[in-house]
Amino acid sequence: MLLFVEQQQEQNTTTTTATTTTTTTTTTTTTTTTTTLLLLPLLTTTTTTTTTTTTTTTTTTTTTTTTTTTTTTTTTTTTTTTTTTTTTTTTTTTTTTTTTTTTTTILLLTTTTLLLLLLLLLLLLLLLLLLLLLLRLLLLLLLLLLHTTTTTTTYYYYYDYYYYYYYYLLTTNYLTSLLLSTTTTTTTTNYSRLLLRLTKLTTTT
Repeated sequence: MLLFVEQQQEQNTTTTTATTTTTTTTTTTTTTTTTTLLLLPLLTTTTTTTTTTTTTTTTTTTTTTTTTTTTTTTTTTTTTTTTTTTTTTTTTTTTTTTTTTTTTTILLLTTTTLLLLLLLLLLLLLLLLLLLLLLRLLLLLLLLLLHTTTTTTTYYYYYDYYYYYYYYLLTTNYLTSLLLSTTTTTTTTNYSRLLLRLTKLTTTT
């Protein structure tokens, strides 16, 4: 009796990878309002926005190994198949938190605020007027000190040819000087207006 045995083995391996990504975003907004009363009423609004982003990544790897063994004899053929499946799951979670704070300040225009602003404006105008008045006084003083006036005093003399006497006559009449055949002497003196006024004041007192 002749027995013939033949054995054949075949192995196949299949790997499957599946990746699933899930992203979840959560936004939380918090608003805080604060009123500050100083010299001027102020309304301060603070807005805080918190954004949380969660990203979950799931990776699934499946490995399938199939082994087929075939045994052949003269009368019988036997086939054996073995399948092995291995699954690996990896999960990665990433959380990102972003916080944004915004502050807004608003001036409350109440009646008290308007009155304070008007009072401040009036004070500024009064200061401006005082400065202008002071500047004008300084300019006037400067002009009085710098500007001079001319005082001309004319003395008329005439000569008596018969008695050889000189007579002194103080007058401003030009005809008199011509009639008297005089010799005219003119003296010019410059005075400051301020000094002249002071002189007049001292002479009157």
